[in-house]
Amino acid sequence: MPIEFSVAGFRLGHSMVRAAYNWNKIFDAGSGTLDLLFTFSATGGDLGGGLHVPSNWIADLRRLYDFKEAGKANLSVAAAKFNHAKTIDTHIVDPLGDLPPSTFGGSGIPDGDPQRNLAFRNLTRARMVRLATGQQMAAFMKSKGVNFRG
Repeated sequence: MPIEFSVAGFRLGHSMVRAAYNWNKIFDAGSGTLDLLFTFSATGGDLGGGLHVPSNWIADLRRLYDFKEAGKANLSVAAAKFNHAKTIDTHIVDPLGDLPPSTFGGSGIPDGDPQRNLAFRNLTRARMVRLATGQQMAAFMKSKGVNFRG
């Protein structure tokens, strides 16, 4: 897979993340927030002080995948319980704008610092692998005779 495609897919997916999910029957009606998800994950939190992910945080995958499309209607959930991805957007949800320090090893980075913003981190990662910016791509295409309409 070309690196340009993988980085773009990564960034695109982040724009579709919700701030809260109907995670399972315990964390329902949007109470499965990203903040809690970070807390109860070993990457971004402390597992809530435990040694393992608490059993009430086990994902009900029926709420994340439409099994009806695979001919498994018996695995479907009510539409109100299903977690649709957000539409593609130029913004990311607030919890991803100020990541917990433990998600990237930045324990000394204060709140509000751009290094804790996932969009900033995505752009920094793209620069590290020398991907062209949107402005650079537009200039390149214009140099090849492509005209853009406003």
